Amino acid sequence: MTEAQAQSGAPEVATIVIVDDDRDLLDTLQATLQEEGYHVVACSQGKDASQLIRQTRPRLVMLDLRLGEVPGSEVLRSLRQDPETARIPVLICSGLRDQDPAVEELREQGYDFIENPF
Repeated sequence: MTEAQAQSGAPEVATIVIVDDDRDLLDTLQATLQEEGYHVVACSQGKDASQLIRQTRPRLVMLDLRLGEVPGSEVLRSLRQDPETARIPVLICSGLRDQDPAVEELREQGYDFIENPF
């Protein structure tokens, strides 16, 4: 919360980071969440995601597993290994299906996901 918000009594605006390389989906999610009053930071590259999340300290991360050079599973692993980001909730949003080995591995670790398109 900014000092001005604290002084004015204005509620804190929650930040959500969306990491997805599908530009249309990224734009749609960003617009929808902004209409609901969230501050949204979008990222289309897994290689940039971990640093962006560390800088913004979002309330939630929406993460696609299928990203270019650095997959979402690596971003997730990086976040969980860092004490500064380990407790940030991550909602995995992916076009992968239930039977995909990556999804099964995440479920074994206690994660769940939302299948795209949702």
